[in-house]
Amino acid sequence: MGLMIENQMSSHNPPRLPDEVLVAAASKGEPSAMEELLARYRNQVFGVVHRRAENIEEAEDIVQKAILRTTDSLAEIDKTCLGSVTESGRKKP
Repeated sequence: MGLMIENQMSSHNPPRLPDEVLVAAASKGEPSAMEELLARYRNQVFGVVHRRAENIEEAEDIVQKAILRTTDSLAEIDKTCLGSVTESGRKKP
């Protein structure tokens, strides 16, 4: 019975894609990749900004601006840097 539960759980938790793969996909306009990156790092970024900001509202504004800048900048990412990463997220030999 334990194996059945493990198999059911693994079908609900797909393997985590490396950040490099998500950045490459997001730079090609894949919205789900950007959503995943934001889900991974939004709280960390907010925590850092909130410690420096005067209040929560200011921190939220700064984080929102950073997200917009990052989204806009993805199209500008140097494709040669991403070219050294394979689809699996491992660097090419």
